[in-house]
Amino acid sequence: MSDDEDDAQPAAVPAPSNRTVTLAVCVAAALALLVAAFAHHWLANPNAHAIGVGLLSVEICDPVSERCESKSNSDLIEEASRLAPVDQRWIGQAPDAPSGWFPRFGVVTFGLGLLAAAALLGAAAIALGNKRPEWPITPPTVALVALILAIPAACLFAATKPDGVQIGVGWSFWLFGAGDVLGLLGALLVSRQLRPFDPDLLADAMNPDDFPS
Repeated sequence: MSDDEDDAQPAAVPAPSNRTVTLAVCVAAALALLVAAFAHHWLANPNAHAIGVGLLSVEICDPVSERCESKSNSDLIEEASRLAPVDQRWIGQAPDAPSGWFPRFGVVTFGLGLLAAAALLGAAAIALGNKRPEWPITPPTVALVALILAIPAACLFAATKPDGVQIGVGWSFWLFGAGDVLGLLGALLVSRQLRPFDPDLLADAMNPDDFPS
């Protein structure tokens, strides 16, 4: 074996320490995305803990009876549209109608978060088995696309919340953002370990045994 082949051999097989870090980043990002996707703290009011808004539904709790009621974001927008006063001449200004894009952006963000988490976990499982599948679209690529699209979708979900509600972004929003950034890093790291081997086409081009003496 030549010196060039000895130098190239370690680069073909990822070091165990690098693979461990890559797997830890992918799993941590996927867990953050999953927890944030199902949590009801995307929009919250620090002074009113009875209301929690998630990507798909809102949870309203009665502090006296300690009973909670959950309804979808679509139903919330429909009720807000019906209860919105039609004639606001007495107060001088009519509030803006609730945006129908609010529940839609929530569904899109939820779907992209689940897709990115599944792709990250799938890529981590493949890397753990030291596999290098030659697929047209690899799991890291799917994760990258989903994570890139999830950033504006999450921001638009928070921006299209109903007017007149004194709530801001909660810890679920920031956890999703942290998982998104961490997932981008994990997808880039794991894509290097799943990259197919490139054969050296000139490895035996200058073999002396092929030439007559």
